[in-house]
Amino acid sequence: MQRLAPEQRRALDALCRLYGVERSYHSALTGAVVRPSDESVLAVLAALGAPLSGPGELRSALRERRLQLARRVLEPVAVAWDGAATTVTLRLPAAVAGADGGPRVAVEVALEDGTRRELPARLATPRTGGLQRVENESFALRRLRLPADLPSGYHRLEVEVAGGRHAAHLICAPTRPAPAVSSPADASGARVWGAFLPLYALHSGRSWGAGDLTDLAALRQWLAGRGAQLVATLPLLAAFLDEPCQPSPYMPASRRFWNEFYLDPTALPEFEGCAPARALVASPEMQRELEALRGGRLVDWKRAAAARRRVLALLAEECFARGGEPRAALEAHVAAHPLLERYARFRAAAERLRQPWMRWPAAQRDGTLPAVAGDEAAIRYHLYAQCRTGQALQRLAADGGPGLYLDLPLGTHSDGFDTWSEQAAFAAGVSGGAPPDAFFTQGQDWGFPPLHPERVREQGHRYFAECVRHQMAVARALRIDHVMGLHRLYWVPHGAPPTDGTYVAMPVDELYAVLSLESARSGALVVGEDLGTVPPGVRPAMGKHGLLRTHVIECELSPAEGAALPDVQDRSLATLNTHDLPTVTAFLRGADISDRVELGLLDTKALAAERRRRERQVDALVEALRRGGWLERPRSRSGVAPRPAADELLQALLAWLGAGPARLAIVNLEDLWAEPLPQNTPGTTTERDNWKRRARLALEDLMADEQVLEGLSALAAGRRARKRSPRRLDTASSRRRSPTSGTT
Repeated sequence: MQRLAPEQRRALDALCRLYGVERSYHSALTGAVVRPSDESVLAVLAALGAPLSGPGELRSALRERRLQLARRVLEPVAVAWDGAATTVTLRLPAAVAGADGGPRVAVEVALEDGTRRELPARLATPRTGGLQRVENESFALRRLRLPADLPSGYHRLEVEVAGGRHAAHLICAPTRPAPAVSSPADASGARVWGAFLPLYALHSGRSWGAGDLTDLAALRQWLAGRGAQLVATLPLLAAFLDEPCQPSPYMPASRRFWNEFYLDPTALPEFEGCAPARALVASPEMQRELEALRGGRLVDWKRAAAARRRVLALLAEECFARGGEPRAALEAHVAAHPLLERYARFRAAAERLRQPWMRWPAAQRDGTLPAVAGDEAAIRYHLYAQCRTGQALQRLAADGGPGLYLDLPLGTHSDGFDTWSEQAAFAAGVSGGAPPDAFFTQGQDWGFPPLHPERVREQGHRYFAECVRHQMAVARALRIDHVMGLHRLYWVPHGAPPTDGTYVAMPVDELYAVLSLESARSGALVVGEDLGTVPPGVRPAMGKHGLLRTHVIECELSPAEGAALPDVQDRSLATLNTHDLPTVTAFLRGADISDRVELGLLDTKALAAERRRRERQVDALVEALRRGGWLERPRSRSGVAPRPAADELLQALLAWLGAGPARLAIVNLEDLWAEPLPQNTPGTTTERDNWKRRARLALEDLMADEQVLEGLSALAAGRRARKRSPRRLDTASSRRRSPTSGTT
């Protein structure tokens, strides 16, 4: 591409401002200002809808965008906070606004409950002046004040002026929702704790090669007996587990439906009365298959899903054929979820056509699917599977045990139901990602299409609200993956390297309004995953709207001699690590550093420096725990206290974590038995066994394991005694070591 002329560059910069595209950003890797290439910026603008095929059209595209924005009588979305009066701006042609007596205006609000209210139609001129001239056209700005007594909800503001009728989505939401008393952040402000394990990794003697909702119920009941209030896991959303087979919980086939992989077929109401299903499960062939699935070190997603589906398909046919109360309950569930039948048709078509929907026949690509002979059984299967999975999760949420802490992924599979059914909501030709940082020096391309910031406004953020509401229907707490994406997201044009993307702004206030409204309605607490490159305004906005921030100890440790323990904030979720970070055992040993060398992310020079830094981090951590009274300082003739054993250090860390001020404290169960391998190594696909590794301890074994019990007791004791002196806590462990533990 030829170098832009000065006037073209000025037009490009102006166009970027009007579309919310950042022309430059500060590198988290070097601190320097990075300016993406003109080619990438033009591609991002084209993905946003700018009429551009090359630099020669910049001036015309700029003119068209200016007029497009100026001719909007109303912005697509308005937000009213806390039931207070608010104002919206109208842009009117100057000739209309200046007519004798001013324009005649009628204002109504169509409320979410179906009723309508007529509002006073008093217009005022802004103090800054009411006239705007854009590309030789004149516009008058007028302010319309909305009353303070509008109820919370998703409404529609309708304004009739000068013979035209204009509408905007009106979201009335609390700025800072007060979670329900039954939520983790209850009225007493109590600090609570929970445990984390991916559900696929959890397994028992009865499960089919991976954990299921019956296992989850058993784990919750056991953790309740230990005093836990939350059970955290990775996303449980719909996935492609045939062709393609994509088990990553962060690349779901839909963010509005569940993954039936986690159903226990033998626990469903149809199972006892379905002779074919019982015969299939009892058959030698199926028993051999289940034994093979139970014996693997890794979850064989495709094979396990196929075995489960054979049984679920029989149960679905039984339910539809028998009728009675079970079928009536299923039909009621379908009626209460209008999108479900469309989802079932999509999945049936995908299984029949066996190719991404972008390559389907034209009539089926546009988001509608006519009935096709041969799809009926598959449609019944997906209706049944979604109904039973949703019901099982609702029973778990309502049984009074520890609450579910679930996770909303940032993106969705490009071939999935959401991108097919909501095509206007997604930007084409680009992927979400991240610029280079200290860990990913070449940046990241996450492979999913980002939401189009303008088109989702035109929808009133319906899709985002549906995604949040779906999980909050069963979750006591919901984590928002990469919460910075509410503010801005890094877009990488297709064909460009991840180093050559740029940020696109999102309608942040409107997205927070959706989160706040859904949180207030469900009582679910919201946690923002604010790790990585965090712009300055993100954490203040999280605090303003009541989101807890994520405080990960491994990311906060200082290598400085004499460093204090990390300063954990009150309104935070505190944890030692995440599923994307090394386990405690790997961190203390520096095993993750060796892994980065093997993956080519560190050279020899950087390796030595990183190992020295890790040694200093661990030494500083040990000394800080000793100074705080969480670890005893052993006597040493040399005057240099040796490092404690790994299990002793873990117990001290858990006690300190529990006694800290964080509203929520979560422990990874795998850390308690000194697991050296993470569930996911970011930046890898086939190089590592991501999203496949079964827990080394089965459910029955972990519930009896001394180290697990000691770790949970240390965390629970810290939660109970957080206001007492740490020296009064019993943090001493039995010093028993598992085969993978040892000194650091």
